[in-house]
Amino acid sequence: MMKKTSRFRWPRWLEDEGYQVYVANDGQAGIEKFINIKPDAIFLDIWLPGMDGLEVIKHILAIDPLQIIIMISGHGSVSAAVSALKAGHMITWKNRSAWTR
Repeated sequence: MMKKTSRFRWPRWLEDEGYQVYVANDGQAGIEKFINIKPDAIFLDIWLPGMDGLEVIKHILAIDPLQIIIMISGHGSVSAAVSALKAGHMITWKNRSAWTR
C-alpha cells in the first residue's frame, strides 16, 4: 500500500527476489486486501489518499496484532515516527534512497 510514485518500483524489486506482491491504491483498499489475502508482511507509506498509513496500521493491528508492517515515507517526520511507534509499529524508514539500487 504505497503512493503511486513508489508503487511501481517496490513490487518489481520484491518480485525479482521471488516474493508475491499485491498493491492497493489507498488505505481502505489496502485494508480490504489485507483481510482477503493475509500477507506475510506489509510495506506501507505514511501518506496515502483518504486514510493515512497511521490509520491503516490501527485497523490492521486491530485485526492481527502480530502482523508485520514496514512503514516507509520520503516525507516522514519525528511526530509521524512517534505516532507509528505508539500504534505498534517498530521501524520507520525516512529516506527511500537507502533502498535504491
